Amino acid sequence: MFVICLIYATKPTIAQTSASNWLANLYVEEYAGGTLQASQLLIFGVAPDGSDGIDEHLGESELPPEPPGGLHAAFIGEGLGNGLSKDIRSDEETSLTFSVKLRRNNGGEILLSWDPELLGSQVSAASLENAAGGAIVAVDMLATGNAEIPALVNEVRILVYLQTYDPYQDPNAPEFYQEGGDGFYQEGGDGFYQEGGEGEF
Repeated sequence: MFVICLIYATKPTIAQTSASNWLANLYVEEYAGGTLQASQLLIFGVAPDGSDGIDEHLGESELPPEPPGGLHAAFIGEGLGNGLSKDIRSDEETSLTFSVKLRRNNGGEILLSWDPELLGSQVSAASLENAAGGAIVAVDMLATGNAEIPALVNEVRILVYLQTYDPYQDPNAPEFYQEGGDGFYQEGGDGFYQEGGEGEF
């Protein structure tokens, strides 16, 4: 049984500026019984000459085929082959989505972590959610620096907003930014994950 309770007592953080050339580390750690078993480092960011493909001139390279066992994490997407450990995109878009595939060793618990202050100095807003949508994973990456990923989640996505941006005014932003709605993370909503609530998976 995996129990997760994510609390939004205040609105997710919104930074005021964004940069056109930056990198951020995403640390992937697997634990079993509270003991660290394995770890990987993923890097994501933007650059003026970044793209959705494999940018070898920026240090990107396709990973070898997924190993038969052990922790494995990679950025995935169309044109990325087996995936990347470093994914740098163009700075010309308003928002970007980085998809991350996660494979555990024997069902261990995965912890993702990052530097919210560093990320907040580069982007206007950022969130982490499970790729299928819903409320299993829903984290404001500028308000906290880590997230536990439930065993049933094998893919997450990072949504990054590059320009000065208010997600509360965007109907396409993640649910927890929507005010007055009835989603799990919406202010005034009726889901299990409101302040003080808890859910089981």
